[in-house]
Amino acid sequence: MRLAFCQPFGYPSLRKGKNSLVSKISQTLANAKTVPPQAQTHPGSFAKESSIAIPKFIGEYRVDGLLGKGGMGYVYSAFDPNLQRKVAIKTILPTLATDEEIVERFLREARMVAQLSSDSICHIYSLGRLPESDLPYFVMEFIEGTSLQEKLHNSGTFAAVAAVEIIKEAATALNIAYEKGIIHRDIKPANIMIELNGSVKVTDFGLAKLVEGGQELTGKDVIVGTPHYMAPECALGEKCDHRADIYSLGATLFHMVAGRVPFDGPSALSVLNKHANSPIPPLREINASVPQRLVTIVERMLAKKPEDRFSNYDELLAAFGEFERKALIAEEPTVAIAKPKAKPRNLVPFLLVLPLMCAIAFCLYPKDEAPQVVERPTIKPTVVTVAASPERGKTSIPADVQ
Repeated sequence: MRLAFCQPFGYPSLRKGKNSLVSKISQTLANAKTVPPQAQTHPGSFAKESSIAIPKFIGEYRVDGLLGKGGMGYVYSAFDPNLQRKVAIKTILPTLATDEEIVERFLREARMVAQLSSDSICHIYSLGRLPESDLPYFVMEFIEGTSLQEKLHNSGTFAAVAAVEIIKEAATALNIAYEKGIIHRDIKPANIMIELNGSVKVTDFGLAKLVEGGQELTGKDVIVGTPHYMAPECALGEKCDHRADIYSLGATLFHMVAGRVPFDGPSALSVLNKHANSPIPPLREINASVPQRLVTIVERMLAKKPEDRFSNYDELLAAFGEFERKALIAEEPTVAIAKPKAKPRNLVPFLLVLPLMCAIAFCLYPKDEAPQVVERPTIKPTVVTVAASPERGKTSIPADVQ
């Protein structure tokens, strides 16, 4: 849902008697000036169904199908015969072609985005008008991939590190735009595309404005954006700067890790009221696996007052970098103590060689000679006969013994 309506509404300080917050929002909706929404499907993602009569050609480009449609115009898939490549073409509704303000906003989007040179921003190739109707159109990059909105619809939530990586790339793209004096003003999952290779691209600058020197094409106090991701100051119709885009990025990041938007309600009135006044729902009560360090970053991005948020994208990107560094350090001990499984030894070669080794050892081992038996000489015992002499005290010893 995309709205643009006039009259400011909102902060608690404005609640005085009949001028309460609710009465101001109700008056805003009653006096609303609606800006037609942009096509909700983006280059590279085909619309599932359509009863629209699709033209065969737009200028020199052959039209292959409808990618998206909205209250302001259509986005087609087409083929460039000169460069032999697929492109996306954005047109304006014929019924709106007579509205000079809408036509100027449409043409300004193409001119602004064409100034930006970044792989994270959908490129604009050319701008033209149909000769038969003077209907404006611009040709842009065809993105092979899906929107973050589709990813969330399919997966529900993202892991913290994966979510930060996507939002970090989107923030880098928005920083490049801001350096050129451009504020997006409608950041949401539907306007963040994820290519097949995982790269991130920011699309749909239809509600963007120039920070300095640019004519504001939405009237005074007109509110533009998508309620579920809109910064409080934008909801109040006050001046919005790059910190409003940071808020919208924070709401998108909240949605990615929580699986739901930070504020919801039965109507745009109730949602905008919560953005302006309600505290941020406790993120870890919704998803306990979200690290506290990331909760701190998200809460600062979603601060009610712009001065309480990150003052610029450099600060935000530094905070994301620190989060990723600490997340990596937290995983290192697990990696360090994990020992690789020992590979089982192959004993077959050893068993084959073992008999050969034993045979060689047997041949080379020195053999002992048979032990010689030495015969000892036999000594005959000598028998001595002692004869007693008649004479007392004399003994006769044979002569052969003496």
